[in-house]
Amino acid sequence: MPSQLVRRAVLFVAAAALTLAFAGTASAATYVVLYKAQGVPTNGGATVRAAGGTVVASYAQIGVIIAKSDNAGFRAALMKDKSVDGVSTTAGFAGRPEPDSAASSEGDLPNAAGHGR
Repeated sequence: MPSQLVRRAVLFVAAAALTLAFAGTASAATYVVLYKAQGVPTNGGATVRAAGGTVVASYAQIGVIIAKSDNAGFRAALMKDKSVDGVSTTAGFAGRPEPDSAASSEGDLPNAAGHGR
């Protein structure tokens, strides 16, 4: 059972990371919805919509839905569903680095083409 929990946690984080690839600049927040069962319930999409969200992706194999919502009460509404294990916004997972004009040029890297010539 502990290995299953670790597996689900890793898959949860992986799904969250995948979500960042779909993150746009819209005002809606992106959420990872983790279900207690190892699958998404048949009413999972309807529950997300009823809470004011839109399903972006569904990973039935691991019990995860990626959703977007601009409803401030979205998380609280989904947490009332007994089949939901957790709901987390992806806002704090990662960010895009800003371009750095002072960054090293390719020639400064040890494995850069032409190094050591």
